[in-house]
Amino acid sequence: MKTGLQKRGFFLFIGFTVTIILLLTIFELILVRHIIFQYEKQNIDSAMQKIDTIVSEYQERTQTNFLKITENLLGSEQPDYQQVYNFVQNKLENRYVVIYDDQQDLVYGQKWDLIDKYKQEVFRQAGLNLSGNFVISFGKQSFWVDYYSLFDRATENFYGIIITTDNFQEITPNANFFTLSFPLVAEEFAYSNFANFKNKLTPEVEKKTKELLYIRPSSQKAYGVKILYDIKQQPQLAICYHYQRNFNDFAQKSLLVSLLLIAGFLLLVIVFFGNWFSRQIFVPIQFISRRMQQIIKNPQKLEQIENVYQGELADMVRTFNEMERSLTQYRLNLEDYKIITENLDSGVFWLDKELCFKLCNKAMATILETPLSEILGKKLTDFINLSDKEVETIKSETMLLPNLEIEISGKKKHVILNTNALHENDAMRIVGILADITKEVKNAQAMERLELELIKSNRLADIGKKVEGIVHNINSPLNSILGYAQLIKKEQGSSEDLEKIIQAGKNISHQVKELLRKVREDDIGLQRLIDVNKLLQQELSFLQHNIYFKHHINLKVNLAPQLPKITAVYSDVSQAVANILNNAIEALENSAEKDISVTTYQQDNYVCIRISDSGEGIDPENQELIFQPNYTTKMSKTGSGFGLGLAITKNIIERYNGEIEIQSEKTKGSTFILKFLANKE
Repeated sequence: MKTGLQKRGFFLFIGFTVTIILLLTIFELILVRHIIFQYEKQNIDSAMQKIDTIVSEYQERTQTNFLKITENLLGSEQPDYQQVYNFVQNKLENRYVVIYDDQQDLVYGQKWDLIDKYKQEVFRQAGLNLSGNFVISFGKQSFWVDYYSLFDRATENFYGIIITTDNFQEITPNANFFTLSFPLVAEEFAYSNFANFKNKLTPEVEKKTKELLYIRPSSQKAYGVKILYDIKQQPQLAICYHYQRNFNDFAQKSLLVSLLLIAGFLLLVIVFFGNWFSRQIFVPIQFISRRMQQIIKNPQKLEQIENVYQGELADMVRTFNEMERSLTQYRLNLEDYKIITENLDSGVFWLDKELCFKLCNKAMATILETPLSEILGKKLTDFINLSDKEVETIKSETMLLPNLEIEISGKKKHVILNTNALHENDAMRIVGILADITKEVKNAQAMERLELELIKSNRLADIGKKVEGIVHNINSPLNSILGYAQLIKKEQGSSEDLEKIIQAGKNISHQVKELLRKVREDDIGLQRLIDVNKLLQQELSFLQHNIYFKHHINLKVNLAPQLPKITAVYSDVSQAVANILNNAIEALENSAEKDISVTTYQQDNYVCIRISDSGEGIDPENQELIFQPNYTTKMSKTGSGFGLGLAITKNIIERYNGEIEIQSEKTKGSTFILKFLANKE
């Protein structure tokens, strides 16, 4: 049993041989079929000539009888129908004769319904051709019908027609001939295959074919068929010649012998050529194939083949050796690349045009916390949430996302994503690097929070000390003023100016006490329940001492009643609110409309503080930057500002799991929404 390439070559030769045999068989079949058909046609034509001769004799007789009638019986006067009838009976023996006058009335002869139904058509044809003939069938009998026009050419008078009929059964000259009446019935057909015969003949009948037909219902029989029609062109009689196709059997046997000889010769050629081809081609190719199989099983071990061949085989071995050298170099380069990529902390990957992973290193599996086998075949977007714009950028050019936040197994990570789309001919692939910077980002955020806390603590400590000193310095002279005012009132009586002095002193004393209370509350670093509405009222009351705020700004306050309390350090919330209010006041300095609105409300689980101003607004590109430390827009306007207020506010709110939102439109003002978790108790 031959195997491998030799087996495929063997079957190739077998297939080639079978194809040649089939082509020769088809050609010989076509040729033999053509010869058989020509031979059959020649024999059938020769036999059917006898039928044509008989029909021609009938037609000539019709023409001869017509001339006799017109020469002997027609003159200047109307013919004697009795004389015409007697003449025809004497001249045409054993015939049925009838005569109709020019009014189509039967004047002589016995009426026959079979003839009578053709009377009108005979009169019409007689007026055109003067004489003619046709065949009619009645049961199993067939009749030859002649008709003659009693037309005097000299006087151009028409006197009627003569119709004669004759039995047409004796038209078949020997036993190979037979006739069939229409419609065709199996009882009249003396041979087998009537159904095939009828199926092949019927289409020709429908086409009114008058030529000789060749019907071949089987491989053993053939028929020549001549169809005769009546005067209405309806088929009446089929004259058939039966031909026994003995030559066909001989041709088939000859064909079989020829095919066997051809097949035997080709098999000998195959055996000889196959043996030579095997030694010269298959053996060297099998040797090269085995060496390639060895490379597949052990690519680390590559050896060249000694080139002892000539021609195409020598080229093949030379190509194989060059391939071996290229594979060796490629393997070495691949090992170097693998050592580099497998020892990187960053993930290295290769994507197709659909962003599906085709290749990646171990670090990629570590960052995504997913086995390599589960990463390959999946899309990059299955692990990293990217916008449509970012996806299109990855597919078309180089893209760098320096601080991308992703979620892996329920944990948030910060990564750097750098990709580059490579277009080579019609193909495209995307290579990229994914670096985990979660630790670095968290360290930076912790450092940022420590810096903000330190700044806040220092500022609050300084403010507290200054406020306590100021309060102490104010209280002593303020008490003296109120004491002297009360003494003057007692000694001299009450007056309007004195009452104003006393009331003003009491107001100052109240404000100083409130300020001192706020400082002391701010000094308390413990979380406690805070009424947001009261805190806002206190902060707004302190702003009344700001002359610009008191006299130039239109304040609208809408505090929701029965608002839940929040849990936080009082000074933290106070500082966050104060920072937003101070920024709103500063934003109104150059605005024509100076409006500030303060609103509180509850949204889901949050207590919300909305502070809006009608100032200049913030550019969209700056809205994400304003919460970063040391970023400020005031330097260009006033030459002051450290950019810490909003950064501290954001840090405070996020510390209590809250949120801060900004809604701003250039020239139309800004709105800041501070959200604190509501206390559940």
